[in-house]
Amino acid sequence: MKKMMVGLALALAMPYFALAQQTPGIEIQPAFLADGQLFAGESVQNMELSITNKTGATQNLRAYVRDIINVADDGSTPIYSAQILEGQTASWVKISQETFQLKNGETKKLPITLSIPKDPSPGSHFAGVLVSQEVDLDKFNTTGINPQVASIINFRTPGDAQEFLKLKEFSTNKTIYSKPQVEFKVVLENTGNVLEKPRGPLEVFNMSGKKVGQVTINNNEPPAGIFPKKDRTFKTTWDGGELGFGRYQATLGMAYGYEEKNTVSGVISFWVLPTHIFLPVAVGLLVLVLAIVVGVRYYIRKKLSGAKSPTVAAETASTPLAKLFMMIVFTIVFAGIFLGALFLFFG
Repeated sequence: MKKMMVGLALALAMPYFALAQQTPGIEIQPAFLADGQLFAGESVQNMELSITNKTGATQNLRAYVRDIINVADDGSTPIYSAQILEGQTASWVKISQETFQLKNGETKKLPITLSIPKDPSPGSHFAGVLVSQEVDLDKFNTTGINPQVASIINFRTPGDAQEFLKLKEFSTNKTIYSKPQVEFKVVLENTGNVLEKPRGPLEVFNMSGKKVGQVTINNNEPPAGIFPKKDRTFKTTWDGGELGFGRYQATLGMAYGYEEKNTVSGVISFWVLPTHIFLPVAVGLLVLVLAIVVGVRYYIRKKLSGAKSPTVAAETASTPLAKLFMMIVFTIVFAGIFLGALFLFFG
């Protein structure tokens, strides 16, 4: 449990933490301040935030806490409240010193205290301790956009936690492929009140039922999370090589849950028809059709020219050989039209 919640905190904090590491600015550590399960009335007083000034100049900084109220369309970047929300997670956090000055290269240790009320709502709780230049705070208070960096507070409180994931979409970007190289799309909706981190295999079977491939959905470390009442899209690609043929079936099974392990599953199918083989064959069939048509016409005309009566001519035109030739022509033409229609509408 604890390792899973640590992973969540790292996943949430990573956009800001990576930004601070890669570009000159204000760096804060750790990426998370609280994780795991906490209980009603519990107080966490051993949290400490390390803040380093790497801007190249002396900075007047402010540390403040805000609730995480939503998540961006990418499913991982938090959106913060413009103000502390009454009775929510940010209101349970106390910062020992909100304003301070740091010289370039200087580091400050900032104690943080988290006090859980006696009647918290069950499920996941999120907040962030943000650090910015004082001049940026007014902008943040009106937009909720983080102007600098943040460390995430993330924990669960026991109770009537509801853990439900719904499979909104399981699809491929095409129905027919020329090669067994397929892009899959999975959209999951979290209808519960706990952040979920689903993970599981997507298995591919050929038309004889043999398993020919497997990829893992949400195989990041740590796995990406889905906020309560939000959905998230996962994409992955299966590469089955250069050659394949026929109808394939893909099965999805993703496990999730903290208290109990649940599974969300789905099944779809797709086709692999190698165009690099079919196109030369189609051209060859077309040439064969033309040759047969010309040959049949020549054969019939030759027989008709040598016929001595209309009856003989009619019998010649309806010989089994002529009928066979015409059946072959119609079969090849129909097959060509059918394959062409498949690639036109689904390729």
